[in-house]
This record gives sequence, structure tokens and C-alpha cells, in this order.
Amino acid sequence: MKIAIISSNEQSTPPPENTIIASMLISSLQSRELAKRGHTIYSIVGKGSSIKTNPIFSSSYPVFETINKKAWENTNDSRLMYQLIVPFETDLHLTLLDFLQHNNVDLVHFHSIKPYMGLPFAQRISQPCFFTLHSPGTPLEIEVMKNFHRHNIHYISISNNQRKSYEGLGFAGTVYNGVNIDGFTFEPQGGDDLVMAGRILPQKGINIGIDTALKTEKKLKIAGDVRPSNKEYYEKEIVPLLQNNEQIHFLSFMNYSLINPFFGNGKVSLVPIQWEEPFGLVMIESMATGTPVIAFARGSVPEIIKDGETGFIVNSSPDDIRGDWKIKKTGIEGLCEAVERIYSMEQNEYEAMRINSRKHIEKKFTSAIMAANYEHVYKQILNQQ
Repeated sequence: MKIAIISSNEQSTPPPENTIIASMLISSLQSRELAKRGHTIYSIVGKGSSIKTNPIFSSSYPVFETINKKAWENTNDSRLMYQLIVPFETDLHLTLLDFLQHNNVDLVHFHSIKPYMGLPFAQRISQPCFFTLHSPGTPLEIEVMKNFHRHNIHYISISNNQRKSYEGLGFAGTVYNGVNIDGFTFEPQGGDDLVMAGRILPQKGINIGIDTALKTEKKLKIAGDVRPSNKEYYEKEIVPLLQNNEQIHFLSFMNYSLINPFFGNGKVSLVPIQWEEPFGLVMIESMATGTPVIAFARGSVPEIIKDGETGFIVNSSPDDIRGDWKIKKTGIEGLCEAVERIYSMEQNEYEAMRINSRKHIEKKFTSAIMAANYEHVYKQILNQQ
């Protein structure tokens, strides 16, 4: 098949190692893996991108590589920031339309950070258009999406749970995100400390992770991305927990190339999310190194972790019971019980859990498997044409 894939013009493609944009990372991995499977891939990307799968460059460099970094950091007006991104995204999508005027493809795949950005352009395309949804939906967003919907537009969820936030929207399938398994080294023994990674947001439950570490008297390493819009939360809620506390080691932002040793040298990863996270790459990245995961039973967690085999799932509160998991306590008490259970395991039992974690990713969450699953969805839809 000939496939055009488009994501975002926020950063170059694939995104730089000092940047976290999951949708762009996934689209880059998908492009590479589909090309390996014999498909011809055209990547619609920002000027200067280094992706190898037939790049089609927009006329503009990505927005975050164009506008002075300090100017972004000093801007607390999130509405203005989104408005300034629009012309760069529009340029990228117009590049797609220009390309399709002179080149025939079988389908177009959108990895837009926000799906409504690509919908007006998909309406002008005759081929089937697939949209991977990377975030939860809101009622207002769904109304917009329904208004721009056409018969050639097909949505793909990244977890089954994610679909609950897109009530009334039809889906062509669910395709889980995957990691480049060759880029993650399996560490059979791991280390001694708890680890957490991700953006410093209330939804990520960083404060809950710190509280868990303090209650269990374990050391915790946090690799966190503090963005301008999150700085106030970080300074008010997280910094006081870090001060004069040798148990908690905050590493600030970490280049993607360092994520492998960070997770691999951990005892267990904490993911006490406070929202319905559609996927959660940190979970599969951690397990790819062998490090098991303890997480609240929210969002996609029950679809990703094998309870008792690759970590533990914990109900977030007595009022939010989503399964009969191995850990019977809830909330922070449940997290603490799970941590203590991991640390009290015999070495051979713990090492078996690390092996299970790695094998789980190899069987279900690699970028190669992700590409094969996308291919399956494509064929199902194309056969209906």
C-alpha cells in the first residue's frame, strides 16, 4: 500500500530526544515499521525533519524550532500559545493536500495532537483517512468532530478505555502504542530504588508517588518535565516535598536516550495516575527494561499491566473499584502494600517478574506489532470500500 502519514509541525520528525511528544514518536515508529513491511510511506513533516520514509517537507520549520525558546518559556498565556501553533499546523496540512494533488496514495493516516486540527483537511481528501486519537475526548471536542465527520474518516483508539470519553463516535479499531524494543536493554536484576517518569502535572500523581516512597521508607528517583504552564504547580505542590528530603531525588527533564537506563536500574515504577490516561508510554517503556509497574486502575492501566505478573494494579479508592486485584487495599495504602510486596520477594521470584515484564512487551507492545495491527485495521476498512 501507499500511505501518507502526518502528525504535527510542533517539532521535527522524529521528535528530538529532549522533547516528549508521544503522538509524533508513535507516528515515526509506525512509519518505519510499515516501510519494513513493504509499504510505501510518505511522511508529511516539518522542514528540516530527519525521518527517512520519503519525507515531504512543509514550507515552514516546526514552531518550537522557529520561535525563540525563552519567548515560549516566558509565555504563560496557553491560549495564545495554541493560537500561534495554528499557522504552522495549517502549513503542514496544506503540504499534505498539495502532495495528494500530484501523487496517488491508498490512504492517509493522521496523528494530529488534537484530531480536530486535521479534520477540515480530511474532508477534502477522497481516500480513506484514519485518525489515531492520542488524548481523551471532551463533549465540546466530540461535537466539533461530529460536525466534520465524513464517510471516509475512521477513528482508531489507543486503548479500549479511551473510547468511553468519545461517546457516540464510531471506531475502526484499537491499536496499542508500541516501543522500539531494540532500543530497550533488558536488565535482569534491576536496582534498589522506586522510579517515576513523566510530565510534572497533577494528573500524573507525582505527590502521591512521593508520599508512597516516604511511607514505605524507600528512595524514589523522579525524571520530570516541568513546562512553563506547569511551573506554578511544581513550585507550590512538589518543591516543598523535595526540600531537605534525601529520600527523593528529582532529576528534572531527561533525554529520551537516558530513559532506558533510568527505568532499567529501578526496582519498580510508580504510576499513580489521577486521570483516565488513554495509554501511558512510561508503563511499557519501564516493562521493556524488565522493571515492573505499580499503577492505579485508571484509564488504560488494566489493559497494559498483567496484575501480579508484570507488577500490581491498585484500585485508587474504596469508591472506585475497577477489579479484584492481588492488592486488596486501595489508594496510597494499596500502593504501599504493592511496594512492600515487591521488595519482600525472593530474588528468584522478583527476577521472574522482570522476565515476565519484558516478555509481555515483546508479545504485545512493540512498534512492529503496532504496525501490524494498524495494517490489519487498514485492510478491514479498505475491503469494505
